[in-house]
Amino acid sequence: MNLYRHYKNLSYKVLGLARHSETLEELVLYETLYDNPKGRLWVRPKAMFYETIEHNGQTRPRFAKVNCEVVTHDSFTSETKRWIADIARQSYEGWDEKTFEDRAKNFHVFHISFAMIEGQPVGFKLGYANRPDEFYSWLGAVRPDYRRTGVASLLMAAQHEWCMGHDFRRITTKCLNFNHAMLTLNLKHGFLVVETELTEQGLKLILEKRLVETHY
Repeated sequence: MNLYRHYKNLSYKVLGLARHSETLEELVLYETLYDNPKGRLWVRPKAMFYETIEHNGQTRPRFAKVNCEVVTHDSFTSETKRWIADIARQSYEGWDEKTFEDRAKNFHVFHISFAMIEGQPVGFKLGYANRPDEFYSWLGAVRPDYRRTGVASLLMAAQHEWCMGHDFRRITTKCLNFNHAMLTLNLKHGFLVVETELTEQGLKLILEKRLVETHY
């Protein structure tokens, strides 16, 4: 996670360290995660970025690292359904809760994970057993204000670790070919495109990640 919160309660994503071309001073390059009319990308001397300051009579970091906890569930509750619906409405056009619930009734072995920041769910990922040895990664989303911070990668890693611990040999998923962010994330985590299908929404890519190598 590379999410930080400024002492004035504004969120930023740290992109990395850079060096001043003349002095070689280390600079932190960071990005606003809110609408800032003055600009999106900023730099600050590393020593200043990580220093502590006094504010309102209290000593605190200028930028405090925000930790993300992944919590898992193996069934739906009224609370987890509400969390999923709240995040999905911010992420998907035309989110249909009834269609979601009707499909969820057909499957029994679930893995549901939530990314929690300061006690609030900011992302989720869920899937189910498609076959005894195959897990299908069905849905996932991250709140718009927490995207590009590493939350989606944390959720995907947690899902894959769970699958390996429950003897699944492969994970499959689908995404539309124009969903570059989702495709890039899947490829980064070891998926390969194995098939395509034409749908009303457009061309869907079928991806697979083998957790156990099969030799024929």
